[in-house]
Amino acid sequence: MKRTFIVFAIAFLLVGSLAICKEDVVIDFTLLDTDVTVKNDDGEEGTEENSRTLMDYATAAGATFTDEQKGLMKTSLALDNWEVDLNSSARNPSSLSFSRVVSAEVSEDSKHSGVAGKNVMGVRIVFPDARVNANARIVPPFEIPAYETMVDVDENGNYVVDEEGNRVNSSEVTTTRFEGGYGVVKNVG
Repeated sequence: MKRTFIVFAIAFLLVGSLAICKEDVVIDFTLLDTDVTVKNDDGEEGTEENSRTLMDYATAAGATFTDEQKGLMKTSLALDNWEVDLNSSARNPSSLSFSRVVSAEVSEDSKHSGVAGKNVMGVRIVFPDARVNANARIVPPFEIPAYETMVDVDENGNYVVDEEGNRVNSSEVTTTRFEGGYGVVKNVG
């Protein structure tokens, strides 16, 4: 009796886990291509950013920053903004200067039809020739917020606000900004 109960419990756990499992993508790097040019306060063109993941840290900056400094506080998860973080054994001047992350275009006649013609993350890491424990991590430009609400971004990289100063979300997307391949996967539901 005890043995059959354990067998049934294990069987139900396996069937239940297979019935509600969902496969999802954490980060789809083909979605992180640049699509908006952030303009400085003086109207000059600044950096190329990804509008869906654009974060404006100037809204939380204190009064000690100038308007020019606040204009530089916009960043996104665009491919060129990611960094190579080398461990202490691998960190030397040549490794630091030559290791970088860039946007790399996949050729149209690629075998991987899902990414053909799109930009993906290209990484070059230069490790030292010495026999040391050398490793690297590819890190985003900021910690990805899990609950950031969706917001519209204009062609200058500014948040769109209504007459009352509230951020506008004109899309039908009700999820957070970083779900759906942008860095956050729901762990419930």
